[in-house]
Amino acid sequence: MQTLFKNHNKLSITNKKKLKDEAYHLYCVVYMIVSKHYNRIIISQISPMAETVGAEQEPPLLDFAALTGSPAMGPVRCCRCKAYMCPYMKFIDAGRHFKCAFCKATTEVPMEYTQYVTSMQQYGRVPAEMALGTYEIVATKEYCRVCCHLLY
Repeated sequence: MQTLFKNHNKLSITNKKKLKDEAYHLYCVVYMIVSKHYNRIIISQISPMAETVGAEQEPPLLDFAALTGSPAMGPVRCCRCKAYMCPYMKFIDAGRHFKCAFCKATTEVPMEYTQYVTSMQQYGRVPAEMALGTYEIVATKEYCRVCCHLLY
């Protein structure tokens, strides 16, 4: 059971066990009388460790250090809100910068990543982080060095 999401004329697949959105309408009588609007709550249930069954597709595992050839290269993130690269980010200045879809900040793209994306596009392919709704990232050594003390 997979859910298809359309974005920028591409299909991206994420398993509905991993991400499920539900919308509930809550009616507040006093508020409705005054403003004639409904209160709406959106709930997202995220289960990243959900098991895949049968023909369901596993999310791809991305190792940016191996893909770009730079050992220090990690995932490309927004400089302001720290959002990871996704299909909704817009490249500007011939791919040297991107505009974040969430906070609208402009972030410089590392040269290694620009070369990787350009080489993928020459062969008519789209990187997984720019086409899929779900993907896994290999943690960099820097990330493990900084964050491991939080686990113990």
